Amino acid sequence: MWMLWQLAQCFAYLRIRVGKGVYASKLFADLIAPVIIGAVLTMLHRYALGAPDFFGDDQFVEKFSKLFELLAAFFIAALAAVATLDRKNLDEPLLGSPATLRSWSNERQRLNDVVLTRRMYISYLFGYLATVALLLVTSMPFVEAFVNSCTFCSGSCYELLWLIGRALFFTVLANVVITSLYGIYFLSTRLQS
Repeated sequence: MWMLWQLAQCFAYLRIRVGKGVYASKLFADLIAPVIIGAVLTMLHRYALGAPDFFGDDQFVEKFSKLFELLAAFFIAALAAVATLDRKNLDEPLLGSPATLRSWSNERQRLNDVVLTRRMYISYLFGYLATVALLLVTSMPFVEAFVNSCTFCSGSCYELLWLIGRALFFTVLANVVITSLYGIYFLSTRLQS
């Protein structure tokens, strides 16, 4: 059980709180915007583009799988660079609204809100992105095999599962793109101040 808890820490970035209100917080960029973008892309893919093949040689998912292979390496390199970079301002809290992460304190025997430094925040961000990219790259062949051998449903059931699968893929894709852009912005602009 402890090992699963440790592995789940790769997703701790999603639990970080920054800002107040829906539109001024991380919640908008992490969940609301990706769901909206995912829904729009799903409808465009299904209705405007005529639902081109998702799987197969040189098809939609294969192209994104190759992109995620490159991104995983970039995210791991960015994580290593931030973790080892010797700049004093990286060990200061974020400017503006503090970023906090609720975590267990053995000393106090309760949950505490820990104020994150810039280094911690960026490490959580790129750790999350690297994990999602690796999971997408490793899961795509299994998802493709499952879809190609899917015989337990047909007709409208199959169409509904396909629609949900596309929406999930596009939502995760939108989340990775938004979070990546935020990470690049943070590395190129916010660290300089």
